[in-house]
Amino acid sequence: MIEVLIVDDEASIREMLSVHFDLAKYSFREAANGEEALDRLNEHVSDVVVLDLMMPVMDGMETCRRIRENPRTALTYVIMLTAKDSVDDRVSGLDMGADAYITKPFEPRELMAQVRVGIRAFWERQSTLMDPLTNLFNGRAFNAFLDMEIERAGRHEHPLSMALARIGNLTEINEKHGQVTGDRVLAKLAEQLSADSRRGDLVSHWGSGRFAWLMPENDETAANVAVKRLIKAVKALDLGISDPLDLGIVTLALTDGEGPSDFVRRAENKLSMAY
Repeated sequence: MIEVLIVDDEASIREMLSVHFDLAKYSFREAANGEEALDRLNEHVSDVVVLDLMMPVMDGMETCRRIRENPRTALTYVIMLTAKDSVDDRVSGLDMGADAYITKPFEPRELMAQVRVGIRAFWERQSTLMDPLTNLFNGRAFNAFLDMEIERAGRHEHPLSMALARIGNLTEINEKHGQVTGDRVLAKLAEQLSADSRRGDLVSHWGSGRFAWLMPENDETAANVAVKRLIKAVKALDLGISDPLDLGIVTLALTDGEGPSDFVRRAENKLSMAY
């Protein structure tokens, strides 16, 4: 179902927008400030966020920045809604990651048309960057977010770690139990990876039973703790197969001056040497 998140500190604006979304048969939620909005998105990612700029607690600019920095919410279409209408304000909002900028007072029909654009854009992004089998990001999305996270790690001088995993006996599972069972194993492992990851982590399915788990602000020690917890949880899963799952996982931390391709290559080498 299509869902819109309304973020505005004015209750009258939220009420007016909710009427229009209800008439359009869109599901919607409300938040009175940026912090509430991020909490709502952490619970469930909305297709479109209509985001006021001037709010207490956390303003729209900072909220938009955090939406874009979090891989879980980065695909959401953000419409900035504000009384500020200078060129500099519009440029700042777009530079921060907003997809569209509408000034108050606004014509509801214009906003609803922009929401329809946003819904189409969100699902187009989903189709190009998500793996339909596991509902995780695909390799293309992982590479894009890896570039962003390496740049952010360098800018803020915080650690960045990655776990790389592969199912060594996926071919045997498919041959013995059938493709449907193999797909179910992949989906269950993906679900567990998502459950064990933190807000801000990025879990990706590269295909062929390979997964990558990017952990911003975690050093390798913390990454190892997370992986041990994952392995314990996976062992307790009912995968519907008689054979034990041959799951190999390695962790490593980004080194100073290391680029995305070198980081991934080092992870792949470590995985191939370990298993």
